[in-house]
Amino acid sequence: MMQSQEATGALQDVDRLRRRVHADLRRVDVALIVFGSLMLGSTVLSSGSAMSLGRYWAVAAPAGTLLTVWHYRRRGGARGVAGSTWIDLGVCVAVVIAAFAAANVAAGFGSPLAAAVAPVAAVAVVYLVLAWFTRTLILGLVAVGLALLALGLWLHGISPERAAIVLAEAGGGSLLGAGIGYWFAGRRTP
Repeated sequence: MMQSQEATGALQDVDRLRRRVHADLRRVDVALIVFGSLMLGSTVLSSGSAMSLGRYWAVAAPAGTLLTVWHYRRRGGARGVAGSTWIDLGVCVAVVIAAFAAANVAAGFGSPLAAAVAPVAAVAVVYLVLAWFTRTLILGLVAVGLALLALGLWLHGISPERAAIVLAEAGGGSLLGAGIGYWFAGRRTP
């Protein structure tokens, strides 16, 4: 028969394991690191033509998506705790589709500034929804910050080239920073 102290210890162990599994399933660190790095990498092309930036993302977004899904699948298999990689893939595809759709719609209005700002605003909206579903405060803050920055640049009337660079630097840096922060926080989770 189990003693009271043994039962309390066992319940504490189960609770600690439950928190760890829950934290593992909510991890977004690798996706943030990958896409933050890709966004920072796009700054090289942001001052060039929209066509070369579009080509970059046409290659970088699927590559980043596949890398992210591969990592989560591998990590889930190694730890024995895996969420749905289909959901991860779906989120990555939603981000890419939202960004390209927003750029196309904004370009249709004939505003180069709107075409430069709209993709990041669309990504911010998708990240805000993802933050709500995953209950990830920092991702929500990054999303709101990106949306406000995009709106501010658009209202200020900054040149489209400068807006694209500022958004790529700020967006990439904030996603990369949040991803690294999550990665370190996840390593300390009991």
